[in-house]
Amino acid sequence: MRSLAAGAERARAEAQRVLHRVGLAGLAWRMGLDEERRFWDRYLATGGSDWPGEFAERIRPDRPVNDALRGLVEATPTDPVRVLDVGSGPLTWVATVHPERRVELTAVDPLADWYATLFERHGVRPAVPPVVGRAERLRRRFPSGRFDVVVARNSLDHGTDPRRALGEMLSVTRPGGFVYLEHVEREGANQRYRGLHQWDFWVEDDALALGHRSGRVDLTAVLAPVSSVRAELGPDRWVRVWLQKRGDVEAETASS
Repeated sequence: MRSLAAGAERARAEAQRVLHRVGLAGLAWRMGLDEERRFWDRYLATGGSDWPGEFAERIRPDRPVNDALRGLVEATPTDPVRVLDVGSGPLTWVATVHPERRVELTAVDPLADWYATLFERHGVRPAVPPVVGRAERLRRRFPSGRFDVVVARNSLDHGTDPRRALGEMLSVTRPGGFVYLEHVEREGANQRYRGLHQWDFWVEDDALALGHRSGRVDLTAVLAPVSSVRAELGPDRWVRVWLQKRGDVEAETASS
């Protein structure tokens, strides 16, 4: 039985590779969703699976604003500070409690409706339940320039088109606002491009690079007309990226 399951997984992975080669990334992505559903079902059923401490933190409604985001929140002149977590999963990692600032958080994920059934099944109460939406189609869900800070952690490399997703994220960010990213370095390659792990982020000559099996894109150069870009690789092998949308850029042009 175990060998049959392994054979089915290999066949699924090969089918996804073929679909990407012929330009059907969306279909390949949908094939990978079953694995994502199984992971989060187990995570919520067991109180965090292998990460119980993380689970306990994520369901706390009184978590202080994340260290990585505190400076961006404090640099935002508006009140409240509107934050969007893109590809949040069922339990957003973004915290909202700050001693001096109000933070209004929206979490968005393509599986949000399914997560709602898991919350009911496992008796979990998220601090901020996600709404349905995909990173590559944010402008269908939110007005241009709506948010002060837009973040994505461990999510864009699971999508169909991270380059387009970044454009959409900038489009729903107000001029002068911020986008913040955290992703494991070359996670697609690390996972042998199985399931939803189809893309790689890394830092090359201080520039942010995006790659797949067939090539790479210098995202710093691509985004330069609409945003400043600072990318760093931490000792934990996570790529961290700070973008600030240029103040003279029309929101509609950021996805072009």
